[in-house]
Amino acid sequence: MWCGFIGIAPALFAACLTLAVIAECASRVLRGRPLQWRAMWLSAVAGVGSIGVKHIVGPLLVLPTHLFLSRHAVVHLDMWNPLSWLAIFLARDLISYWGTASST
Repeated sequence: MWCGFIGIAPALFAACLTLAVIAECASRVLRGRPLQWRAMWLSAVAGVGSIGVKHIVGPLLVLPTHLFLSRHAVVHLDMWNPLSWLAIFLARDLISYWGTASST
């Protein structure tokens, strides 16, 4: 079921986004409010830029960082061992409490 949805998800998202923009424009016209084309254009450019950074620049930074850290790691954990998951959970929990306590 999910595999079929994942295949049509981008088209469904695009259709919903298009309908939302059309509905917003129609609402503004019917209420007598002017369409703010410049604001809509800037919002669209910011959204596309955000997606570009997330999906292009992000992986370009993550992969070299992952390769560097995996070569220079002090400890290598077996991800199939449940104790590794417990250790990671406790370490992240400790770090989050430590960061919260030091900032207050």
